[in-house]
Amino acid sequence: MKDGTQKGRGGGRGTRKGRGGGRGRQKGRGGERATQKGRGGGPLDPELVRIHPGIKRYLAVCTVSAALATLLTVAQALLLAQLLADLFAVGARRALASFPLPLAAGVVVGRCALAWWDRWYPATVAADVKRTLRAGLTEAAGRRRIRGTGPPTADVVALLTRGGDALDGYVAGTVSVLPHAVLVPPAVVGTLLFLDLPSGLTVLATLPFVPLLLALVGMHTKARTERQWALLLRLGGHFLQAVSGLATLRVFGRQDDAARRIRSVSAEHRVVTMAALRQAFLSSFVLETMTTLAVALIAVPVGFRLLSGNMELSAGLAVLLLTPEAYRPLRTLSTRFHASQDGKTVLAQARRIREASPAPAEPSSPRRPGAPDPAGVPIVLDRLTVGFSAAAPALTELSLVLEPGRCHALTGPSGAGKTTLLRTLAGLLPPLGGQIRVGGTPLSPVPGDAWTEHLGVVPQRPHLFAASLADNVRLGRPDATDAEVERALEKAGATGFVHALPDGTATRLGDGGAQLSAGERQRVALARALLRRPTLLLLDEPTARLDGETEHQILAALHALPGTTALVVTHRPRVMEYADTVIRIGDTTPEPLTALEGRSVR
Repeated sequence: MKDGTQKGRGGGRGTRKGRGGGRGRQKGRGGERATQKGRGGGPLDPELVRIHPGIKRYLAVCTVSAALATLLTVAQALLLAQLLADLFAVGARRALASFPLPLAAGVVVGRCALAWWDRWYPATVAADVKRTLRAGLTEAAGRRRIRGTGPPTADVVALLTRGGDALDGYVAGTVSVLPHAVLVPPAVVGTLLFLDLPSGLTVLATLPFVPLLLALVGMHTKARTERQWALLLRLGGHFLQAVSGLATLRVFGRQDDAARRIRSVSAEHRVVTMAALRQAFLSSFVLETMTTLAVALIAVPVGFRLLSGNMELSAGLAVLLLTPEAYRPLRTLSTRFHASQDGKTVLAQARRIREASPAPAEPSSPRRPGAPDPAGVPIVLDRLTVGFSAAAPALTELSLVLEPGRCHALTGPSGAGKTTLLRTLAGLLPPLGGQIRVGGTPLSPVPGDAWTEHLGVVPQRPHLFAASLADNVRLGRPDATDAEVERALEKAGATGFVHALPDGTATRLGDGGAQLSAGERQRVALARALLRRPTLLLLDEPTARLDGETEHQILAALHALPGTTALVVTHRPRVMEYADTVIRIGDTTPEPLTALEGRSVR
C-alpha cells in the first residue's frame, strides 16, 4: 500500500478561534441590550411581525373591534342616562313606553358579543404566534446544533417553554388592548365636551398623565425584565450542567458546590422577580389612585350642579357614566404592560438566535431535480475551504481526489478540520470556498435530499432514538426486511450483543440508546449506514470505542463493499493499514490539485 499523502492548510488553531471560547459568547450576550434598544422599541415588535405576518391583520381586526366597542359604549351610556332621567321625571311606565328597548337590547348584545370576541380571537392568534415561534426557534437552534455550534440548551428550553407562554401577555394583552387605548379616550372626551364642557376639559387635562406614568414605569420595567430573564437562563444552564454531570460531580465530591451555585442564582432570581412584582403593584396602585381622583374631580362638581339645577339630569348621568370609560382602556393597558415586557424580551432572545443562525442560502440558479451519483466516478475537492465562519475557517484550500471504490483514511491532528470536512461532504455545511465535483459535475452548496440518498454517514457520537433496535437500523431504509437488518448488523459486528438483548432486534432502546455502551451504539450506527448500500460512506472514528477483534471485522466489511467510496476519519494506525489511501491534513503547505489528479492512489 502506498501512502498517497495529500496536504491541506488550516490547522487546529484556526478552528479553535472559529469556535470561540466562553468569554466571547459572554461578550456577545452582554451586547444584546444594545441590539434590543435599537429594535422593537415601539408597541409592536418587528420580530413579532416577522414571526407571524398575519399580526398586521390581527391589529386591524382589533382596531375595528375597538371602534365598534367605542360606539356601543357611548351609545349605552347615553341610553342608560336617558332612561334613568325619564324614570325620575315621568315615572317608570311612561319612561319604558318611550324608551327604545330594541336599540338598547342590540347595544347590550353587541357589547357582550364583542367582549367574547376580544377574549377568543386574541387567544387564538397568540396560540398561532407561539406555535410559529417555537417551530422557527427549534429549526434555527437545530441548524446551529447540527453545524457544531448553537445556543445553550437551557436557553432554548427556557424560550420554548416559559418564553412561549410569556407571549400571551404581549399578543393577547398589550397588542389587543392598544387600539382600545387609542380610540376610546378621544371618542369619550369628544362626547363629554359636547355634553358638558367643564367635565370634558377636566378629563382632557388629566388624561395625559396616565401614558406619562406608563412611560416612566416602562423605562424601569424593561431593564428589570431583561435582568430577570438573564438570571433565569443562568439558572437553567447551571441546573442542566449539574444534572448532566451529576455522576462526575459526585465522584470528585463537588456536588455541594454545584448545589450552592444553583441556590445562589435562584435567590438572586427570586429577589429580582419580587422587585418586578412590587414595581408592578406599586405602579398599578398609583394609576388607580390617579384615575379615581380624576373621576372624583368630575363627579363632585357634577353632583353640586345637579343639586343646584344648573345641569340637566340626563347630561349629568351621562357624564358620570362616560368618565370612567375614558380611563378604563389605559388602566387595562397598564395592568398588562408588565406581562408584555416579558414577551418583548422573549422576542429579542429569539431574534438573537435566528440572526446567529441564518437559513442556508439558496443557489441563484434553479436547482437541478437530482444530484450527481458518486458511484464509479471520482470525487474532486478543488481548493476547498470549510468551516463555520469565513473569518476563521477550519480548513483552507484543500485539494484532493477520492477515487471511486476505494477506502480513504483521513488523519491529522485534533482540530485540523477533519470532522468539518465530513460535514461539508454530507451537505450539512456549505463550503466557504472552492468546489466539490462529482465525476466532473459541480455539487450544489446545498445539495439536499437528492445527495443524501447516496450517502451513508456514521458520526463520532451517533444518536439512537427511543424505538426498537431494528427501527433505529431501518432509519435510512424503512422498507428493509428483517433479513437485511440482520445482515447489516452482522457486517457491523453487532450480532453478538444484539442476540444477548431481551428481545433481540425488537428490543426498545431508551432515548439516545442509553442502555447500550458507546461501542455498541457505534456498531448500530454503522449497521444503519451499511443498510442503505451507500455509494459514498463517511465515517468519523468508527472504531474508536471497539476492541481489536470487532475493529478487524468492521474493517473487513468496509473492504467488502462493492462500488462504495469510503472516507474514514481516524487516528488509529490499524485503520490506516487497511485503507487504500492515507490523506494527512494539517500541514502548512497545500499541494496543487493538478499534481493530484494524474496520480494513482495505489
